[in-house]
Amino acid sequence: MYPEVNDSDIRYAEKILFERTKVFDKERVEFIKNFDTIDLQAVPGSGKTTALLAKLLILEKKLDFSDNSGILVISHTNIAVEEIKNRIGKYAPKLFKYPNFVGTIQSFIDQFLAIPCYKLIFKKSPSVIEDEVYKEHVEKFWNNTRNRALKGFIGKRNNPIGYLLSVKFKNSLTEIDAKGLKNKTTKTYKALLNMKLNLLLSGILSFHDTYTLANLYIKEFPRIKRLLQKRFKFVFVDEMQDMNKALYDLLESLFFKKHTIGHVYQRIGDINQAIYSEKNFSDELIWDSENRKILKLKGSHRLSPFNSKVIENFAIETTQIEGRNQEVGIKPHLIIYNDNNIKEVIPKFVELIKCFQEGNLIPDNPVYPIKIIGWRKESDSENTLTISKYWPDFQPNSTGKKIDYFSLHSYITAVNTLKKSFDEIRKNLLNALLKILRIENIKYDNDSYFTERKLLKFLRENFPEEYEKFKLNIYKICLHIINNNIEDAKKLFIENLNFMLKEIFNQERLSEKTKEFLLNTKKSGEKITENKCLNKNIITIDGITLHIGTVHSAKGETHTATLYLETEYKNGKDIRRVLPCFHAENATKLNNKEDVFYQSLRMTYVGFSRPTHFLCVAVNEKSLGRNLETKNDIKEKIKQNGWIIIDI
Repeated sequence: MYPEVNDSDIRYAEKILFERTKVFDKERVEFIKNFDTIDLQAVPGSGKTTALLAKLLILEKKLDFSDNSGILVISHTNIAVEEIKNRIGKYAPKLFKYPNFVGTIQSFIDQFLAIPCYKLIFKKSPSVIEDEVYKEHVEKFWNNTRNRALKGFIGKRNNPIGYLLSVKFKNSLTEIDAKGLKNKTTKTYKALLNMKLNLLLSGILSFHDTYTLANLYIKEFPRIKRLLQKRFKFVFVDEMQDMNKALYDLLESLFFKKHTIGHVYQRIGDINQAIYSEKNFSDELIWDSENRKILKLKGSHRLSPFNSKVIENFAIETTQIEGRNQEVGIKPHLIIYNDNNIKEVIPKFVELIKCFQEGNLIPDNPVYPIKIIGWRKESDSENTLTISKYWPDFQPNSTGKKIDYFSLHSYITAVNTLKKSFDEIRKNLLNALLKILRIENIKYDNDSYFTERKLLKFLRENFPEEYEKFKLNIYKICLHIINNNIEDAKKLFIENLNFMLKEIFNQERLSEKTKEFLLNTKKSGEKITENKCLNKNIITIDGITLHIGTVHSAKGETHTATLYLETEYKNGKDIRRVLPCFHAENATKLNNKEDVFYQSLRMTYVGFSRPTHFLCVAVNEKSLGRNLETKNDIKEKIKQNGWIIIDI
């Protein structure tokens, strides 16, 4: 029933992925050949995604898909999906065609469950499925509502918009979950329910709305589960740890079939790296492997024996990491600073890098970047410890995956230069254009807003000559951005915008809000800079290029060297919270059940496991204790656990 994978198949995949053979070790070969319903728990740098790609290459070659059943591959982010397509797309073209599906969990839910359910209920397609756009409309609702009960109830809160965004449908479209509201007959409850229904009716959906619709669809048509299982006999979920509980339950409902032959459901990831999932980390872990066989990839080709040993202590689930990067002999370092010399931390890190390069312990021209990361990127309070305290020129808005900004300038300069590509820049430009069309209330069919797909289809079918010019100009703007010609990029964008609005959409004038957007008028919560530098978070000190970002932006990356900066989150410092893991106990033995402790552990685990060569952590001396004797005692214990201490 399942294809048999032999050693020649393994060599076939290795030649494509590595251009040589005998790369995969016993652990990875066992996973590649396995077609049971299993969980693959893999340590950082173990090559789990590459092993999955090998399995997909072999499956695509062996399956003919003649029975219209295929392979479903789900990941958490578009970047992860693009990596799969870029690495094996030309070698496994059938994998990206019917009956197979390779995409994000959100795209899968939208296509197969949420949109069909929405069409069934409302007899039309949704306009937009995007949290940022949903937030825009919630803000518009709050600014325009005259409901006194609602204003009185929510207006007293520090963050009214945040509260409105937290309101979600429960198990139906007639009931909501709203904090502080139990009585369904109150005017406030009814007003919030009407807000949700009106947004839904207008076609503006949040991601959570799609989960509600998906579950409604399954409940109304339980046969859909059997149809999807028949359509996708092989289901692979990468980065499983990043799925929140709603997504986890949905996938289990659809694809987990205990003791079933003829259907494969494999979940792949690292439970210790779950920094995108639930907020309540002290609860029972979402990813439950009960009733499943577990395979483990313990060997990390990224981590050295020194680094793997210390990182094990920060794992929430007991984890053995075998550091197989034997070429590296640098012990992890802990830089201790005080309030007066915090700005000397990064120069000290550079000094250490140069010292190791002189000793041939770090290459002069490393394959991977040298990166500085921290958990907290910004705060409204001047007293909160953030990345900016170490490097004042740090730009918070340049690190995340945000696709909605207050200005054209931000769309253009928000490119992640570590993964910079024409595709990413083009995506930002199209998102900027789509935002302007929403501001101007220009719709696709007088009912739904334009999406990227709808806009390109509209131009291609109705204005073919202008469409070709549009594509060429987008390409030219991308070139300007690549070459840091930001003002030229903005000028060309605005010229094309004016042409499109006038010649295609018959609109002579821009609204004041669009003019603000184009002129980079500063808005609350967003920094606007007129610097022509593409990204001020890439700096050079003494010939060493450094990338500065958040832990979230670094997830999945490999660095040559990583400096992890202690920052403050929820009235406490992350390194201080996990300090016992530096010198005393594995996290699994510590009797600390606070949510923020679990969050801090996962952040440090992810951050500490990025570098191939050099791990360095910066901590304020106050985090070590109140008096000198305590500090010295802790320092000595940390040294005994494999760390080098550097006092500034």
